[in-house]
Amino acid sequence: MKRCLVCMIVLALGWLSASLAYGDDAFGVRNGIPYASGGIGLDSREALHAKKGDYNLMVTLARRDGHYLGGATITIRDQAEKVVLEIEAEGPWVLAKLPPGTYTVNAKVGQVTRSGAVSVRAKGLKQVRLTWNSEPA
Repeated sequence: MKRCLVCMIVLALGWLSASLAYGDDAFGVRNGIPYASGGIGLDSREALHAKKGDYNLMVTLARRDGHYLGGATITIRDQAEKVVLEIEAEGPWVLAKLPPGTYTVNAKVGQVTRSGAVSVRAKGLKQVRLTWNSEPA
């Protein structure tokens, strides 16, 4: 009984430390596309930075003054305008592992949408930085 209690405590502490390490980061797969989003706080940025090698696209959301933005709806479309990934960003960084090709990335914060085009390869990380003049309403 005592051993079982110790095991449960160890498992709970492991889960808690993993939750704290990733904070509110989101990792998942939609339409067969692996993605991660987050970047609020140093721990989250370090966790995502460590995972960048697993992805081939990084989208950064920021204001022109350099402050990061979060909470955007991210929509990625292929050349045929088909939506391949749509998520709610959990922070200013979004990572995705897309098939090689050319894509349009849209990010909507409030009523303001920003777009960028990118061509990704199977290996290597391409970056898209989308900026807003001020805090979108």
